[in-house]
Amino acid sequence: MGQTVVDGSFLDKFHKQKLLNRIKEQKPYKLILDKLSEAGLKNNSAESVVAYNGKVVNSFEGNEHVFKLTFAHLKLENALVYYHLVEAGEEKLESFSADLLHTNGSLITTFVVEDQEVKEVLTTEYDGQLDQMIEEELPDNPNYDHDEELLSIQAPWDVCMPGGYRHCGSDCGDKGSKGGGTPINPIDTCCRSHDRCWERYGRWDCQCDRNLINCARPHRGKYPAAYATIWAVFAYNAC
Repeated sequence: MGQTVVDGSFLDKFHKQKLLNRIKEQKPYKLILDKLSEAGLKNNSAESVVAYNGKVVNSFEGNEHVFKLTFAHLKLENALVYYHLVEAGEEKLESFSADLLHTNGSLITTFVVEDQEVKEVLTTEYDGQLDQMIEEELPDNPNYDHDEELLSIQAPWDVCMPGGYRHCGSDCGDKGSKGGGTPINPIDTCCRSHDRCWERYGRWDCQCDRNLINCARPHRGKYPAAYATIWAVFAYNAC
C-alpha cells in the first residue's frame, strides 16, 4: 500500500506558530470564531494545535495532480477548528470548518465557511469527535523542505487511493478494475455511496459530489489527507 502524501512532515514549534498566526489573521477564521462564540464556545484560545505540510500526488481519470497540502487542527476548550489549504501552482483552495460540543455534552454541531458565510451543516450525537487521533500513515520527514517548488513526478497510484482503499479512485470500486467489496473505513464508505450516486445520476453530478464532501467531512480529523484529496478534486463541482 502506498500513501496519498508522498513526502511531508508535522510542523515544528516555529512553523506551527507561523501558520497559526497566518490563520488567525484571516477573515474566515474570525467569522467562524464569532459564530462559535454565539453558539456556546467557552474559550477561543487554542489549547493545542496539530499541523502538517506535505506533497500529495493524485491521479484521477488519467490526469495527474500534484499539490501541496497543509492542514491544522486547532483544539479549543469545547470545539475543534479545522483548516485545510491545497496549493497547485498559482491556484489555492482554503477550507475552514469547526465542530462545537454543546454545553449538555451530548450533541456536536459542524460549521463550515462558504462564500464568507458561516453555515451550520450538521448536528449529531457526540462520540468523541473532539478527541479523534489521526489514523492515516503520514510521512514525517525531518528534512522535508516546506518551501520546495512542486515538480512533476509519477503518480504512485492511478486506480485506488493508497492505504488499502477499495472504493476511492477513478477506476476503483465494485464496478472498477480494482477494489470493491467491503469498505475499509468511513471515507471508503462515502466513496462507495458516491460511485452509486454517479451510476444513478451521471458522472460529475454536482449534488453527488456535494454529498461526498459532506459524507467525508465528519472524518476529516482521523483521515485529513484522504479528506483533503477528495475535497480538492470535487469541491469546485459540488453544488
